[in-house]
Amino acid sequence: MSDTQGQLHVHAMEDTPNVALMDMEVHVLTMFIKRQVLSMRPIRKFQWALSETALSADDPLMQQSILDHIVNDAKVNKNPPSPLYIHSFLKHYIGIIEKKGQHEIADEIFERFTELMMTVPRRPEAGGPPLPPCFKSYALDKDCQKVVTVMEEQSTVGSGTTDNTLCPVTTCLLDWENFTMEQVANLAAQVVIMSDLTYDPTNIKPLVAILKAIFAQGVVGYMSSAVRNPKTFEDFFEAIRSECVNIGIQEIELDHANPLFFFDEETVQTVRVFEFRGH
Repeated sequence: MSDTQGQLHVHAMEDTPNVALMDMEVHVLTMFIKRQVLSMRPIRKFQWALSETALSADDPLMQQSILDHIVNDAKVNKNPPSPLYIHSFLKHYIGIIEKKGQHEIADEIFERFTELMMTVPRRPEAGGPPLPPCFKSYALDKDCQKVVTVMEEQSTVGSGTTDNTLCPVTTCLLDWENFTMEQVANLAAQVVIMSDLTYDPTNIKPLVAILKAIFAQGVVGYMSSAVRNPKTFEDFFEAIRSECVNIGIQEIELDHANPLFFFDEETVQTVRVFEFRGH
């Protein structure tokens, strides 16, 4: 009796890490796929596997996870990608499962695909009506807990949101060289997104000053920049590290096997992206 109990006990101890590892692999791959779906990454560029795990997207556990965390996720469906995109995503996903031929397609996946096939209108270029607005969301963490969402109507950005909560968008002038802390506080920003700000050396001092004031409000920053002038680029980071001593700066690897943001190969070769976050 004691031997049997001992064997059962050891068996449970040996299985638990394996189950936990499988759960983690399912989660990591699901979130990798989810980040691409949220941002409506072109299906032709879609990545369905990660080199860090042998888990395949056609696995029944993955099928259920994609249903739970993407197709049927309440937050995703509150600000959904285009139905045309979800239809294309599921069509391609079903094709992958069928091609591998190792697992059955989950009934609910096929039902959802069939529903979209019957209800999604034709594209305008094929004689269909104008497309309604849709949402693109960009995760700021790999678990998709915090996202920035934009509502797009054709090629025009209509409004912006954070954390999947729609809110009106307002604009205001904030002079880098002549601002007050009251103006900065009134922004009530959570995230600041910066693009191509380091090309002019005369802008470094006022840029660092305004960023120091913004980051002091607990705001997280993301900056993408093409390195046109390496000296100006270096001077900017030297200045911001000197002035913003409580801000951690981390470069985001664009060519990482499991990237946070997705770029085409040309962009990866020319652009660098950084995160600014308080310690």
